[in-house]
Amino acid sequence: MREASELVEEVKFQKKGSSYSLIHLPRELKVIGTGRSAWAFKVKNENKVIKLFFPSFDHLAQKEGEVYEKLSHSLTFPEIYEVGPNYIVMEYIKGKTFYQCLTTGVRIPTKAIEEVEKGLAFARSKGLNPSDIHLHNLILTKDKEVRIIDVVRYTQKKTCYQWRDLARAYRYFYQKSYFPKKFPKWFLEAIAYLYKYCKRLSQYRNNKELK
Repeated sequence: MREASELVEEVKFQKKGSSYSLIHLPRELKVIGTGRSAWAFKVKNENKVIKLFFPSFDHLAQKEGEVYEKLSHSLTFPEIYEVGPNYIVMEYIKGKTFYQCLTTGVRIPTKAIEEVEKGLAFARSKGLNPSDIHLHNLILTKDKEVRIIDVVRYTQKKTCYQWRDLARAYRYFYQKSYFPKKFPKWFLEAIAYLYKYCKRLSQYRNNKELK
């Protein structure tokens, strides 16, 4: 493998409005994830991932690298190998995200939920505040173990209730034998939209009451 710094230099993005599109990628890399602040690339023939941040978010590389360092003694989080000015190199976790499990019908066991909660408890013990926990950053491996990725927001101060709400939905609905274990993507996206809308509405009402 060439140096990560050399590979990221060859990755070229083009900004279109508020989003970015990829216009050049070295042959050693494969896109495995896209987000608002960064894209993730699997290094071919290596058990490594390069997470490359967009120019306006490159400061987050150092922040996320520091969070991963604090979590380095937990097997629930991927190992970090290198932190650059606008990228991080970390362990590649093979498996399906909880979102992919729901769209393909792969059952998410109760043990997986418990492992997530143990991982988040470990993060809190390190002085972090686990935030932005959603179906796309929870991975179920083929051995039915859980890995948590995308930890850059673990340093924020405000309380995030996303995992609490996901865990409640699992226990109150998904865990029931009669409840479906497979859903179309449009249905999950609709639920996510309604969840965010209700959160914004609740926040608006709370702010209005405080005035």
